Amino acid sequence: LIEENPKYESNCKKWLSSIHSDMKNKLILGRSVLIIFKTIKDLQLFNEYQKQKRTRANFIEYIYSDDTKISEKIKNINPRTVILSTNLGGRGTDFQLSRQLIKQKGMHLILTFYTPNSRVTSQALGRVARKGEPGSATLIYNTDRHQWLQLKSFHSD
Repeated sequence: LIEENPKYESNCKKWLSSIHSDMKNKLILGRSVLIIFKTIKDLQLFNEYQKQKRTRANFIEYIYSDDTKISEKIKNINPRTVILSTNLGGRGTDFQLSRQLIKQKGMHLILTFYTPNSRVTSQALGRVARKGEPGSATLIYNTDRHQWLQLKSFHSD
């Protein structure tokens, strides 16, 4: 697992932009990206943001780990696939990468929230670079203490 330097953004719009930029850079390289959000609301907010940017990729929302429709989609993940998940949705999931994706250096994880619990962070990092497969990760945090106000203002723009 290659861990990239974490990024700290001071407000919600910069945070969304940073996540999108990191995701887009990996997609250009032919990688797939797993983005883990703290809440479903954060996931939906980013999904709206990326739709406004008209990002070209295969997007999968993976909120509940018992969703059988989604579990079929993650059995052979191809390049340029983006999985938007919550911490609970991705827990215990074994994402299976296609051979082509492994050749492209595997899956990239973006963890979008800070947790003081190192076990939660380790579990998230463990979603990529499994079984000796290649993978990378970065942490992108919104340092604004009043994040919910920023989320609310983004929706009203």
